[in-house]
Amino acid sequence: MAAGLRIVPVRVNHLVPTVGFLISDERTTILYSGDTYQTEDLWRAASSMPSLKAAFIEVSYPNSHGAIARAAKHLTPELMEREFRKIGRPDLPVYAYHLKPRFRNLIEEELRRLPISQLTVLEEDLELNF
Repeated sequence: MAAGLRIVPVRVNHLVPTVGFLISDERTTILYSGDTYQTEDLWRAASSMPSLKAAFIEVSYPNSHGAIARAAKHLTPELMEREFRKIGRPDLPVYAYHLKPRFRNLIEEELRRLPISQLTVLEEDLELNF
């Protein structure tokens, strides 16, 4: 417990030992994926949280760089969609972050084409309230 928040680390699939986090107060839980590739435990833990209000999921490479994403253990838009579906909450707001600046425009374009109704790319100075 820190500052009234319960923070649960969940190991994810990355080149170096890395975790995602489920961060909760009395009413709300958010998921923060951390650097990750395809994984199971984080999504299973998130899907069991009835108070889950949002997911923050990294998307580092465009779909055309799937081999690099696999080697670096990061997600592309296609992979992010598959991982997000594991939560089992298609209407859950999802926020994409960690876009490689070199590929940002292409990644954003690919994200816009995904069938995720509440998908937002995080921007600097964007303030969110849950």
